[in-house]
Amino acid sequence: MKRSYIGIYITILILLYALIGGMSNDIYVPTGRRNGVHLHEEAIPPAMLSIALFALAFFVGHLKESKGMLLAGRLLLIGSGLSMLWAFYFVAFPTGQKTVTTEQCQATFAKLSAYLSPTGEGNEFFVGLASECESKPMSKVFYECVERARRAEDTDQCDEEAQWWLERKNSSKAR
Repeated sequence: MKRSYIGIYITILILLYALIGGMSNDIYVPTGRRNGVHLHEEAIPPAMLSIALFALAFFVGHLKESKGMLLAGRLLLIGSGLSMLWAFYFVAFPTGQKTVTTEQCQATFAKLSAYLSPTGEGNEFFVGLASECESKPMSKVFYECVERARRAEDTDQCDEEAQWWLERKNSSKAR
């Protein structure tokens, strides 16, 4: 069997692995001395990109050797490594745990207060919350949800959305 055909078959198997892992929301990444890491949620797209670039690099490596192909293979491997670093960035810094500045927090409570009472009456509750922004940081997801809101009703799901993002697991260790 020709060397390039073997490369094609292995490339297809690697791409199938990425596709199945992406569809099942679980991509296993083996590590050197440990049991490995399972990637989930927002770490999946960059991991799939990394695996696809690796598969293409593997395929290019099995084609006719030339300077151009060697360069393309190296660039694909570099892209693959950067994509995997991007996936591990989401593991280390999940979106649901990012916070906003004190000013953004206070602006969010001011917007919520304006939705509650455009005249400014009875907004002591939000003024109190705004004064605690420095000691109790606000989730970036909640802030962005309120920023997208055009009406008071649009903010109804912001708490649930922020909680969902906070509880998401972007990785787990293999057993």
